[in-house]
Amino acid sequence: MSYNYWSYSVFNNRKRVIWIIYLNTLNILNLENIKTGEDLNIFLINNKFADCMNKEMSELIACPDYSSAIIFINGGQKQKSNKICDDEKVFFYLKEPIEEYELLKAIKSGFNYLNSTYECKWLYSKVDYQTRELSSLNEIGMTLSSEQDYDKLLDLILSKSREVTNCDAGSLYLLEENDDTGNRLIFKLVQNDTLANLEFEEYSLPITRTSLAGYVTLTGEFLNLEDAYKIPKDVDYTFNKTFDKKFNYRTKSMLMVPMKDHRNKTIGVLQLINRKKSKDVILASDSVVENEVIPFNEKTFGLISSLASQAAVSIENNLLYQSIQNLFEGFVKASVLTIEQRDPTTCGHSERVSVLTVGLAEVVNRTTSGKYGDIHFTSDHLRELRYAGLLHDFGKVGVREGVLVKADKLYPGDLEYMTLLI
Repeated sequence: MSYNYWSYSVFNNRKRVIWIIYLNTLNILNLENIKTGEDLNIFLINNKFADCMNKEMSELIACPDYSSAIIFINGGQKQKSNKICDDEKVFFYLKEPIEEYELLKAIKSGFNYLNSTYECKWLYSKVDYQTRELSSLNEIGMTLSSEQDYDKLLDLILSKSREVTNCDAGSLYLLEENDDTGNRLIFKLVQNDTLANLEFEEYSLPITRTSLAGYVTLTGEFLNLEDAYKIPKDVDYTFNKTFDKKFNYRTKSMLMVPMKDHRNKTIGVLQLINRKKSKDVILASDSVVENEVIPFNEKTFGLISSLASQAAVSIENNLLYQSIQNLFEGFVKASVLTIEQRDPTTCGHSERVSVLTVGLAEVVNRTTSGKYGDIHFTSDHLRELRYAGLLHDFGKVGVREGVLVKADKLYPGDLEYMTLLI
């Protein structure tokens, strides 16, 4: 291999010279161990062949990325300086005459440099991606913990789970405990990008090892199916194709995730369906499903496991919040009953005040113009107004019954005294 052949080929047949470099340095450079699937290119530039460079080659050399390095060769006695490319982009300088081992040594150093650069960028991008993932999980956690509406919370859990795993569809099951009839799973929610207008009705199902959700509930284990239609026959669970047949849908990859509370007890199951290569793809046919749907991997398990734990805690906190609300609601009703029993003549008064006050606030909410157009009462505000209306006579609890139940505004003696004064 002559040096002149290399230098001439660079300017007239770029692909050929890269092929030659790879062919002659494969064993020396250990290119098979390089992580990237892209070419790592060494550009050999000899300034005595500068006139042979075409526009494409000039542009390529002018903007080399992390996969390219330049070895500049000063081959002309009268052209000792580099006029072809920026000095900052040159990895190695050589001067004619050059021995073959020197050239190969420079090429090997260049490939090692490119490999190290690529690995650094690969590691940086990986760290950056994981940082964004953690940030996303933190953001999701804060969103879930701040949502007090139970139905909205469940919708958030499922939508965020599908978002981080890039799934076309998903379902949410919640455990319903009942000592009399036995525990059951409530099919609480379903989402599907392909079947956007899907109508859903909540229903319950028994907890058995034959269903996917039941199996996960009983075992507390993940269930990862590469193809729901190809479940081995030696396992307890099976896939129910009723939904697919009814809506002409094709379920392929599935991930069943147990949601566990602080006692490590499964309180629900996340069912993620059809992980996609591209988020925007609609799985309109079986062929699209085959081309676009991919299995769930280990990395997905870590993400969804963390999210499922956050979801379980959020559900538990939300149920606790609801129980506190119910407890306070019971206190308010008991207080109103006590007031009305002490003063029967005003029975129903507190309820009427509450209904009218909340009704007026709702009318204001519907107003879009005038001095009330900018006023809006949230659901929390309306609840506070309702409680205020119900409890506005709470002070009567501390008033003597003789004062509350007297027939007239004044006692007889007070009325007689006032008459004398008049």
